[in-house]
Amino acid sequence: MILYSQLDAIVELRLRPPVLDAAALLSISLTLLGLLTAVVGGLIWAYRARIESAAVSGILVGIAALLLGRLVNINVHGPSAVFLFVILAGALGSVLILAIVAIRFAVSLGHKKH
Repeated sequence: MILYSQLDAIVELRLRPPVLDAAALLSISLTLLGLLTAVVGGLIWAYRARIESAAVSGILVGIAALLLGRLVNINVHGPSAVFLFVILAGALGSVLILAIVAIRFAVSLGHKKH
């Protein structure tokens, strides 16, 4: 997002297109890497946390992703386009956390029967 906010200043510097392309590629790559890290970290936490806490977290992350998608005016040609990836990561994280909760809950019920 910082790259998009500074485009006017960058254009005035008369940088060559390969430099701008590299900066854009690096910016989106680091954004996606950060989102992937957050999702994987959330999944590891959900695997080790109490089932109730993980369920609440999964639901709240899903609600946050839904509200972000509904309330933010996303322009795919501007800096707000990065929110598309944030919404996707939030929805994916929510679904995967809730899947972990469901599996852990089913396993815990199986252990109680024996």
